[in-house]
Amino acid sequence: MNKRLFTPDEMELLRNNPNVFAATPREIQYTNEFKEHFMERYLAGEGPAKIFSDAGLPVELLGYKRIERASYHWRRAYEAGELGKRRELQTGRTPKQTLMGIILEQRLRIRRLERELHSKDDKSA
Repeated sequence: MNKRLFTPDEMELLRNNPNVFAATPREIQYTNEFKEHFMERYLAGEGPAKIFSDAGLPVELLGYKRIERASYHWRRAYEAGELGKRRELQTGRTPKQTLMGIILEQRLRIRRLERELHSKDDKSA
């Protein structure tokens, strides 16, 4: 199976989304918060593509198959009580790669908080 590879611009777009933990040409890793948010809405009856779209994740870029697979894996993890448990160390990643993942996640969190702060400042001005 050949997955479509993401371009550098597409990866940057994905990385700037607060729901994305990391993006490579072949793979997207989503934040635990998004996975939990996804399951809440999914269990309330919303469709996967709508949830992704509402989260600012372009369905056309991701593709329905990728969304379907993520949804499948998250539902299974939820049923097993494993949703949101990162598996960096179990997937053979080195401690340095795990540390870089934490740094990336914190960088994204800081960006999101800065955007929230700036939007509050704009509203009060």
